Amino acid sequence: MIEKIQEYVDYFLDETKTQHAETNEVILKSALVYQYLYHKHFSEPLTIDQVLEINDGEIGLIGAGNGWTTQILEPLFGWSRKLHTHSILHDAFGRFYCDFGKDRGYLYMIPARYTPTCLKKFPLCGQIFGLIFCITKGIII
Repeated sequence: MIEKIQEYVDYFLDETKTQHAETNEVILKSALVYQYLYHKHFSEPLTIDQVLEINDGEIGLIGAGNGWTTQILEPLFGWSRKLHTHSILHDAFGRFYCDFGKDRGYLYMIPARYTPTCLKKFPLCGQIFGLIFCITKGIII
């Protein structure tokens, strides 16, 4: 599944960056993952503008939302593409699950059928396993 998401993001990223030039690329990538998940589960369209609005433009950065942790963690670790890949997937999957109750949630690296519902909503558990997953698998989005 992650490979299909990578293809989706790669295919639409340039066009999305052109339409949202003022928006951080990491945020746009996470919004594209969220949009991919939405299209997977629903038949009606969801634009990137709608994804950004649903998530207050705070999706995909390292840290919680755009709060003080993000203000500290982004300058410290924002250079790492693997950490950003994790934050992109973590936010998109987790927020999508919290919004719609579908897919893998914060434990995006584990198939949904193997993940207890209570853990899908638990961001900290997703942080630990997600970081390990992205680093060991070498996934870059």
